[in-house]
Amino acid sequence: MASKNTDKETAQAATDKAPAKAAAPLLSLSELASMHRVPTWLQAGVCRLMDWAADKKVTEAEYTAALERTRTRPLGGRA
Repeated sequence: MASKNTDKETAQAATDKAPAKAAAPLLSLSELASMHRVPTWLQAGVCRLMDWAADKKVTEAEYTAALERTRTRPLGGRA
């Protein structure tokens, strides 16, 4: 007969099979703006376009995508 796994053994097996890739760290918008040398007017535009609060934390990939979206958006208020 096969033995049954306990909940702990099942949970341990699931974590062992999880990929070793670490999640990207979340950084505040002000940290990212200073890292990318973004002027305050552009930072305000990013927050407005993405509907982000000033204290939001995002990954660097999300922030760079938002910067690109802000820089390439059509003028005249059409997002």
